[in-house]
Amino acid sequence: MKKYFKSLLLVFLSSIAIRCSGGLNNSPNSPIITDIPSSAKINETIMVIVVASDPDGDRVACMVDWGDGSDLAWGSFVANETGISVTHTYAKEGSYSIRVKAKDDKGAESDWSLIKTINVTSGSNIIDIEWCEVQAGLFGMGNNNEFDDEKPEHNIYLDSYYISKYEITYAQYCKFLNAISVSPQSGNTGVVYYNGNIICEIGYGNYWDQDILYDGSKFYVKSGYENYPMVLVTWHGAKAFCEYYGWRLPTEAEWEKASRGTDMRKYPWGNTEPDCSKAQYEMCGGYTVPVGTKTGVSPYGCYDMLGNVWEWCNDWYDENYYSVSPDNNPQGPSSGTNRVNRGGSWYSGSGFIRCSDRSGSPPSTRSNKIGFRPVKD
Repeated sequence: MKKYFKSLLLVFLSSIAIRCSGGLNNSPNSPIITDIPSSAKINETIMVIVVASDPDGDRVACMVDWGDGSDLAWGSFVANETGISVTHTYAKEGSYSIRVKAKDDKGAESDWSLIKTINVTSGSNIIDIEWCEVQAGLFGMGNNNEFDDEKPEHNIYLDSYYISKYEITYAQYCKFLNAISVSPQSGNTGVVYYNGNIICEIGYGNYWDQDILYDGSKFYVKSGYENYPMVLVTWHGAKAFCEYYGWRLPTEAEWEKASRGTDMRKYPWGNTEPDCSKAQYEMCGGYTVPVGTKTGVSPYGCYDMLGNVWEWCNDWYDENYYSVSPDNNPQGPSSGTNRVNRGGSWYSGSGFIRCSDRSGSPPSTRSNKIGFRPVKD
């Protein structure tokens, strides 16, 4: 009986102590970091703002792990929800995952929070992209008068984004290949692997010669072909390029809005039929042409949205997706066999170079008719 009352007394005294101290101490919330760039150069100073909050209103300190093995250390304690300026420089090229945690002045810590991946390159591997802004808002997608997979017409809302003015060129993709230190599977020709996937092919037999070559130590572009669109690139290769520089592939909806604007036009330049001054397609003869050669510019200033090369989009292709698509920033089906291609190519007939025309290919496809362009938020 004495032991029982002694236990009750201890519980009572503990509850009094908790109440007197203001209750149990809660861990801080996971911090957030703002202003992290998607890419940076070696020895470039990066400055970010770290903000941590504590449910008890305690003072907080933060620790940033930059992902490069640099020493970890807690910063100074500051008032709850105060922004803290933190700087860092990277000494080597690579892709680094940045994470952060917080602790309060009573010693309680949050879990690590993965914030973002940053790609660090030497200046020679930075890719210069001209971007076209696509403002947030509604646009009409699809076409009730064409193929079944373009039906029904439906209104879509998209957040704002930026899309590359031009298709990615041989010269730009060549920089990427050299930056990630890969090589063809079979000597100086053949497929190129990266992170377990085929990303492109160097050489294509007698039917089509790739205009990126390999000399045993580095990739280079055949003279005179620097500004031609990159082809023989898989969906994996297009995605890897985009992610390496902190960008992404467009959704199918983003691609279509960038191509046709908000007035349901049939072509980027309006509703007049295509000709060879506006787009590179079957009637024009030959193969690809340097990006930006044709005059058929979209309402947002994008070149070659139709013809030249089909362009990979991020979405899985589903011919019936429009009947179930959400009307706010659709991301495409959750699974599938083919990834979306848009825009037609140099080989396409006039009936297939329309803003609403849809197609798809297995993500491992390597074709002299398919390229891509990135977007960023």
